Amino acid sequence: MKSAILFFLLAFLTTLSVQAQSPFKDGALNYAQYITPSQIKQHVYVLASDSLEGRETGKPGQFKAADYLVKQFQEIGLQPINTEKQGAGYFQNLNIERIRWKPSYMLVGSDTLKLFKDFYAKGEVLIPQETSMTAVFAGYGIDTLPYNDYKSVTVAGRAVFILQGEPVIDNISLLTGTTARSDWSTNWQKKAVLAYAKGAAAVFIVSPIKEDLFVNGIKRMRETRNGYSLGLETELAMEKSFFISEQQMLDILGVDSMRLSRWKSDKNAPKQLRANTPTLQLRIQAQVEKMTTQNVLGVVPGSDLRDEYIFVSAHYDHLGKKNDSTIFYGADDDGSGTASLLSMANAFMQAYKVGKGPRRSIVFTAFTGEEMGLLGSSYYSSHPIFPIKKSVVDLNIDMIGRIDEEHPGDSNYVYLIGSDRLSTELHQLSEETNKTYTHLSLDYTYNDPKDPNQLYYRSDHYNFAKKGIPVIFYFTGLHEDYHQITDTPNKLLYIKTSTIAKLVFLTAWQLANQDHRIQVDVKQ
Repeated sequence: MKSAILFFLLAFLTTLSVQAQSPFKDGALNYAQYITPSQIKQHVYVLASDSLEGRETGKPGQFKAADYLVKQFQEIGLQPINTEKQGAGYFQNLNIERIRWKPSYMLVGSDTLKLFKDFYAKGEVLIPQETSMTAVFAGYGIDTLPYNDYKSVTVAGRAVFILQGEPVIDNISLLTGTTARSDWSTNWQKKAVLAYAKGAAAVFIVSPIKEDLFVNGIKRMRETRNGYSLGLETELAMEKSFFISEQQMLDILGVDSMRLSRWKSDKNAPKQLRANTPTLQLRIQAQVEKMTTQNVLGVVPGSDLRDEYIFVSAHYDHLGKKNDSTIFYGADDDGSGTASLLSMANAFMQAYKVGKGPRRSIVFTAFTGEEMGLLGSSYYSSHPIFPIKKSVVDLNIDMIGRIDEEHPGDSNYVYLIGSDRLSTELHQLSEETNKTYTHLSLDYTYNDPKDPNQLYYRSDHYNFAKKGIPVIFYFTGLHEDYHQITDTPNKLLYIKTSTIAKLVFLTAWQLANQDHRIQVDVKQ
C-alpha cells in the first residue's frame, strides 16, 4: 500500500514538474489544431488563382491579393494598425519605382559586358549617356575605426569595385577581433551608401557566388527584365549597385585569383591590391514608372507585455504575368507562406477569444515587393509601425510547400536559416519546440555562412536581422518550378505545409508567453 501511495505521489509530482516546465500547459497544442491542410489549401488556391494574375507588385493582381488579406484579417479578428481607416487600416503604403531596363552595357577595352547577361543592377543606377570612368578596387569598401579601405584610394568620379564580406584571417574578423562578424559583412547597402557619399560614380558589388551560379541567377532575373526601387524620395535611394562576379572583376582589373587570395590572407590590413585601373564606358538605360503598393499588417494584441512584438511574416507578391497572358502563379513562392500566416493568425485569435491570448503582441505581416528586392520589408525596417527596440523576433516563412532534390521522397523536413545568427536562446527554443512537438528534421545546410546560395540575405527576415532583431527563416528548398509558370497549387504538399506552420505557431507561442524576452547574444 505504501509503495502504491509513493508511486502515485511521484507520478503526481512528475506531472506538476512537467506542467511547470512546459510552455504549452495553457493549451497551445489545442489551438495549433486550427492550422489544417484544408484551410491552407483553400487560401493557396485563391492566392494562386488566375484572377490574382501572379500578384506582381504594383499591379491589379497584387491589389486584389492585398484586399483578400484584409478581408481575411477582418474575419479572423486581427486588429488593424490604423483604426481610423477601416479596411485600409491594415495597410502600410509605400511608393516604389518600377524600372524597365533597356539595352545597357559596359565597355572594357574591346570587351562588351551586357546588363542582365554579364552583370545585373539593383536600384535606380541609371547612366543614360555613355560615360567614361576609371575603375578602382576599394577592398571590402569599409571605413570604420581602426580599419579603412579608403585610406589610399580615390573613388570620386570613379567606378568602385567592392568585395562582399569583411577581412577575416584564420577565422578572426579584423573588425571585431573575434570569430563574430560585423554588420559590414552582410550589408552591401551600407557599403554602397558609403561609396556614393565619397563621390563614387558607380558601385560594383563583387559577388562571392561561384561563376555558374551567378550566371544562372542572372538568367532568372532576365525573365522579366524589370527592376524596382523604393524611389528617390526615401533615404533608401542610395541603396543601389551593380553586381558582378568575382571572375569578371578579376578580368576587368587584370588580377589573377591567386593574387587576390594572397591579398585576402595578408594580415597587414587594410592594404592595397596591385590592380589595373582601366577606363570603363557605361550606358545604363531604363524607363522609370512610379507606383504605390502595400504591406498588410494585422495584430493579435498582447496582455501584460503588449508593448513587445513578435512578428510572423511572409511575402504575398510574386512575378505576375508574362506577355499579359502567361501567369506565374507562385503557389509555393510564397502562397504557401502567406496561407500559413493566415492559418496561424486564426489559431492565435481562437485562443485570444477565450482569454488565452498571448502576453506579447503578435504582428502578422504580409510583405509586398519581396521578389523585387525585399522592398516591403526594407521599407518597414526604415519606417517601423512598432518600435524596433520593442520588436523581439521575426519568424519568416517563404516556400514551405514542396520537396527539393536533396530530400527525395522525404516530406518530413524543413530548412532553418538564421536561428543562431543573433540569439543562441532562440535557436535552442526552436530546437526544443520541434523535438517535443512537431518532430521535423531540421536541416541547417543553408544556414552555413559559407553556403554559396546565401539565402540568409535573400528573404524578408534579413531586414529585421540588419536591425539586430533575431530571426528564423523557414524554407523547404528550391525545386524545378521555382519562378516558373508551373508553380501551381496542385503540386503543394499541404500536410507538410501545415506541420511546418504548427512549428512556427508553437515557437511564436513560447516567444510570446515566456517571462523574459529572448536575449541577443551573438554579434553580427
